[in-house]
Amino acid sequence: MPVKVRNVLDLDIFQEVNIIAGEQGLNKEIHRVSFVDCPISSDVIDKGIMRKGDFYLSSLFAAKDSIDSMLQLINILSQSKSSGICIINEYIDSVPEEVINLANKNSLPIFLADKNISYADIIKSIMELIVKSKEDTINEMKIKSILKLDQDEKILQAAYDLNNNFMENIIAFYLIAENDNGNFNYICENINSRDPWLALKYDNGILVILSSHQSNDMKNLKNFFQSLVETTCKDYTLGISNEYGELKDLKKAVLEAIFSCDFSNILGKKTVEYNELGVYSLLMSIKHKIELKEFYNKTILPLKQYDGKYKMDLFHTAIHFIDNDGDYKKTANSLFQHENTIRYRITRMKQILHMEDKNIEFYMQLSIGVKIHKLINYFEKTL
Repeated sequence: MPVKVRNVLDLDIFQEVNIIAGEQGLNKEIHRVSFVDCPISSDVIDKGIMRKGDFYLSSLFAAKDSIDSMLQLINILSQSKSSGICIINEYIDSVPEEVINLANKNSLPIFLADKNISYADIIKSIMELIVKSKEDTINEMKIKSILKLDQDEKILQAAYDLNNNFMENIIAFYLIAENDNGNFNYICENINSRDPWLALKYDNGILVILSSHQSNDMKNLKNFFQSLVETTCKDYTLGISNEYGELKDLKKAVLEAIFSCDFSNILGKKTVEYNELGVYSLLMSIKHKIELKEFYNKTILPLKQYDGKYKMDLFHTAIHFIDNDGDYKKTANSLFQHENTIRYRITRMKQILHMEDKNIEFYMQLSIGVKIHKLINYFEKTL
């Protein structure tokens, strides 16, 4: 994933650096880091000296005595689609309001740093971030290629290409946390400090693969990573794969972790293990099949249609009934209704579905129907 201006805010060296303008431009990508301390003219854009995605450091030495020169610099940076500028307060203590207003107008981030912060350290930190991002992009491409492979031998070869220190016992995790890049970096650094492990940014989250020579280590590894996430992230969703004793099953583990993470919203849980999904894993594999929609139309649609006509709230009751494992009392409590009201509604559902004398089959079909509804509802929201 490309490095954005907001990502540099997570760097240790930027903890004492203030952003004073252009916060609307924090999603701009940084491609290069450079200096700009001499007088410049607009032809630097035509000559390709300044390019889109350039992030600049400057003491504003050449412009320190002229607001017009500062405004000209901001205009040129904006026209060249530069990603931002970090001003070192060696020659100026503050940035004029006119300059701040122009930067805000053009969504050009301006940072103000203390003169005691080394130019070299700032450049080194940002460049390391860019290099790491490129490594993540390469590894992400490798993961996506693994997910397209079908032969065990090729999956094994690709796994060792990803990390030649992988061991045979593996487990995968997929973590998503909103606005948590700093914590993501901490987790990745922690995991990647161990040779047989790997953590990389993948799509909107991070993918973690832990491996060990000993199969009885896997439970401890799972507990370790869950604890790391719980103590590091606030709002997150975590998917956990099954444990596998052969590295050739890496594709399965990765898919299971991502799949489980997707289901956190459906199940209303922060952490979902693949082995908890039960029938959901089967339904997911046939989510595009017409039979799935037909089953939904046969079990759930009649209840919705009845509700629309008679205002009975059968469908809502069905969801709570299944969520409470068919317990009438718990369902009544969750809906703030009398238990007899719930029993009447369930009886009415059986009549509508022509299953008055089929208690077990009714519950089984209603349970599958509710799960299909949750699947369909989730994918409609995420499209």
